[in-house]
Amino acid sequence: MKRLTLFLIFAVLSLAVFARPYVIINEFMYDTPGNDTNCYVELKGTPGASLDSVKIYVINGNGGTTDDLLSLAGYTIPADSYFVIAQSSNVPNFDINAGGTADYQNSGSSGYNGVDNILLVYDSIGLASRVVLDAVGYGLPATTSADSIFRGEVWPTYDVSPYRDTLTIPISIYFATMARYSPMDLNNNYYDFAHFMVKTPGAANKTTKSVSIYDVQYSTDTLSAIRDTTITCEPLIVTAVFDTIYYVSSATGGEWNGVCVYRDINQTTWSVGDSIRLIHGLVYENYKRTEIRSAGTVLYAMGNDPSVIIPTEIVLGDAGESYEGVLIKLNNVTVVTAPDANGEWKVSNGTDTLTVDNLASYTVPSIGAKINIAGILDYSFGIYKLQPRGNSDITLLFYSIEGTVSLSDAPADSSGTIVTIDEINLSDTTDVHGHFIFPDVPSDTYTFIFEHSGYVTESLIYYVNGGT
Repeated sequence: MKRLTLFLIFAVLSLAVFARPYVIINEFMYDTPGNDTNCYVELKGTPGASLDSVKIYVINGNGGTTDDLLSLAGYTIPADSYFVIAQSSNVPNFDINAGGTADYQNSGSSGYNGVDNILLVYDSIGLASRVVLDAVGYGLPATTSADSIFRGEVWPTYDVSPYRDTLTIPISIYFATMARYSPMDLNNNYYDFAHFMVKTPGAANKTTKSVSIYDVQYSTDTLSAIRDTTITCEPLIVTAVFDTIYYVSSATGGEWNGVCVYRDINQTTWSVGDSIRLIHGLVYENYKRTEIRSAGTVLYAMGNDPSVIIPTEIVLGDAGESYEGVLIKLNNVTVVTAPDANGEWKVSNGTDTLTVDNLASYTVPSIGAKINIAGILDYSFGIYKLQPRGNSDITLLFYSIEGTVSLSDAPADSSGTIVTIDEINLSDTTDVHGHFIFPDVPSDTYTFIFEHSGYVTESLIYYVNGGT
């Protein structure tokens, strides 16, 4: 009889430990305009499931301390499968008014200084039985380990609180909402939660919209026709990778077929030529530059030779809205200014002028050089700018070649020397300082002949290419 009793007790304890409900974190909003008053955490589970022994923990990414705890004992999942934990009674369809537990925005106003976490825990008989039912961390990892305590699944999703362009998104409607967009749980916060501009507490979540890059970028008024929409898009070709952004295009490229992806957590993995899939991302206008933000991306195919990513050749006068975000190439333009204090310089075709920026490192050609130049057509501070990806995007077509001739026995009297480029029969005579110049010499190999009355004629071979 004792053995039977022990067995029954063990069976009851086992049932208490393992008979946990199916419930997940489905949507959460942790930032609203001004003082936060309408934040919430929405759960989704089996209708009628008891939430006894289910608790919500909010954990600070700075040190990992538990900042708040809420027990859901006595509640059940409603018939519609959604259970809303609200900051106030102003939240639609709320099931429990939990105050500050539903308003957890310790990641900070910048959005890039740490990870914070929401944990859904089943705890039937104390700490020993605690099981994490679901967990989400949001916010990019900080530069210091003390503010990078992540308790979510695999990799955090985004802290989207700073993502508002005051030119296009009124502050009265802005909020930071992260929600699942698919019934499939990938157990990875980075993939599972997307940024939506529509909140749905106590109702079915919005889904992503399948679009092309053309759909994202096309505009009749400089703003994307589908801005503030959460999308999916595939496949995409990586055309440029800079510090905090990268650019993608369709396989064909061309007008309306390029866009900027901003601060993707996966960014450091991608290289020019990679083919990737955008699982989710928010189309966003950053002061009239179209971007994809809060992106979830995955590799399709790695390692296409960057040289096969062919820029779209355009004339300088067409460098405008329809080519924003596109990898373009300008042929036979002239460098007309040196870099200014911001590292920006200009090229011209004699009619139109375009600013060239410096997101990447490269050698700036001298004023007067005629070049072919490729890069991403960017938009910032109210103007279009070309962003070369490196020295390989700049080809010098015509070189300014100059030098000084010195006579061996009369260096102070070096004027009158005739310098001829033999292959193209181009000559110049040195001035009183012995100086000569050929302003427009095409790339090639040349023989330079130096003649001066009473002196031995000299000849030298010069290789004029590659910026030399």
